[in-house]
Amino acid sequence: MLAALDRLPGRIGQRRGNGVRPSARAVAATASDGAEKSAANPETRRNDRCRTIPAELYGGWTIVKIFAVLAVGAVLLGGCAHAVKPAPVVSSAPADNGVAALPAEQIVQRAQAALKAAPSFRVRGSLYPDGSRFGRDAGKGRLWQLDMRLSGTDRAGWTAQGQSRQDELVVGGKRYLRSSLEILAQQMRRADAEKLLAGLGGHWVTLRPDEDVYGDFVTRTFLDGLLTGGTTLTKGTTQVLNGVPAIAVQSGGTTLYVATTGAAYPLKLSWKFQALSFSEFGATFPEIQAPPPADVIVLPDN
Repeated sequence: MLAALDRLPGRIGQRRGNGVRPSARAVAATASDGAEKSAANPETRRNDRCRTIPAELYGGWTIVKIFAVLAVGAVLLGGCAHAVKPAPVVSSAPADNGVAALPAEQIVQRAQAALKAAPSFRVRGSLYPDGSRFGRDAGKGRLWQLDMRLSGTDRAGWTAQGQSRQDELVVGGKRYLRSSLEILAQQMRRADAEKLLAGLGGHWVTLRPDEDVYGDFVTRTFLDGLLTGGTTLTKGTTQVLNGVPAIAVQSGGTTLYVATTGAAYPLKLSWKFQALSFSEFGATFPEIQAPPPADVIVLPDN
């Protein structure tokens, strides 16, 4: 890439009755009466202790005071409930991976290694794949739009130039394509392309693994080549791309953003009119599956 290119307290209602707190004698009498009843029946004594707080004892108290009493009671009345120790709080934020402290060349190497090791990821954006290197003669040739999901050596997605679009599936070493009229017309006479498209009826077409197809270029090998470091690399600023902290590495007008937490994945590659974003690392893509046999047309020699 880089050589190639030059993200209340308040009261519980009102005071009870006339708003006068009960005398100490009244409270003592109430407590004494309850104690006599509880003494006659131990089980009743335990249940009363857990369930009953005479209304006279909280008349006119604020809710904060009542909560304070209940909190102390919960400690004293161990038979009523078991104390629950709160679970420790564990941070889910990815750890710093240390790439921001590395030289620019090593940051690019870490990004290459992370992309190779990623079991799956998604890449989308636009680029000029003409020529052997990404970004050559930007503004000339054919600008492609793409959105591809890759898992291992399998992939699913599309490439397009304006209205010319091609869907692609590669599953278990088998290749399937579904091209638009505009794509076919670039490889044959338009009249022949129209007849072929009508005959295909929206079905997928099988291809040999080694068959060269116009617009079929988004592979792991191709993407890895985009990240090849240039002769002059410099570290840029840090920023957050889609919620992920990243460090920029620049070469000429090319900028590669590499994640500084978790795996050192490349997050974005940009230069002039071109930009690719990488995301959804490790995701499971249900789109990557072979189409039903009824939706496939097998061409001769495929």
